[in-house]
Amino acid sequence: MVENNKLKVVEEHCKKFDNQLQNHHLKWKKKSMEESKERWLEQGKKINQLVIQMESLFSQFQNFFADQIARKETGANSKGVLATLELVEKQG
Repeated sequence: MVENNKLKVVEEHCKKFDNQLQNHHLKWKKKSMEESKERWLEQGKKINQLVIQMESLFSQFQNFFADQIARKETGANSKGVLATLELVEKQG
């Protein structure tokens, strides 16, 4: 009888520990998912910034090449200057 009671007590403790372990695991998983979401959002912002910069550069190259074609068609000998954002800001 005493053996059975000890076994029941041990089983109850095991169940409590198992529940605590599951709760800790769920909390860790939730925290990990939140951190992952934050990292993905941060990466998304960085990617968006890069896309904007790439679009700006693409536009600058288009303008530069269009200007080069126009110069060639008019017979101009001088070479154009690619106006980067830094150059535009210095002139502005």
